[in-house]
Amino acid sequence: MIRSICDLSDDHPGLVHTADPVFHDYGARRVFHGPIATLRCHEDNLLLRRTLSTPGEGRVMVVDGGGSLRRALVGDQLGALLLQHGWAGIIVNGAARDVETLRNMPVAVRAIAERDLEGQLARRAIRREALTALVNGAMIASVAALVVLAWFQDARLSLLVLVAMSATFMWAGLAGILAPLTLKRLGQDPAVASSVFVLTTIDLMGFFVFLG
Repeated sequence: MIRSICDLSDDHPGLVHTADPVFHDYGARRVFHGPIATLRCHEDNLLLRRTLSTPGEGRVMVVDGGGSLRRALVGDQLGALLLQHGWAGIIVNGAARDVETLRNMPVAVRAIAERDLEGQLARRAIRREALTALVNGAMIASVAALVVLAWFQDARLSLLVLVAMSATFMWAGLAGILAPLTLKRLGQDPAVASSVFVLTTIDLMGFFVFLG
């Protein structure tokens, strides 16, 4: 049985300290405890992601995000890492995102506010995903086109593979970010519904670009 903070404070006067009541629960778990691990990151969760990918051993991750609400530091992907690697929970002096999904996950997540992709952040994310898809698609499609050219000695077929794979990668990147944003605006859970739309549209794009 987990003892209350009041009881612990009575048992250890002067040793128990409490944070200001500014944190909101965003995970399905409301009660959690454990030794803490601390981390400082400002509007960039790369270091946090790497840390949560290591064994948590029942610890609670406490993140000093400087109280910034411009970018969320924790969402459903980091919530999955908490579960996968045995972290007891996370407390963020900053913002959380994907809160509809987090509320259905058996994780403990506390943050001072929620901040999902919208406005300038959404446009920046779309540009980033499009650029990543363009670069990855160009590299992989070029390699595939060279293999086809060397194997079949057919320049037209090689060009077709290049265009088809590049277009499919580009669409995959855009669909991967546009589908969850659109579903969220429609009031649907992106974690549940977006994968169906993304996979279906990618398959259709690849089919029609290559055979069309």
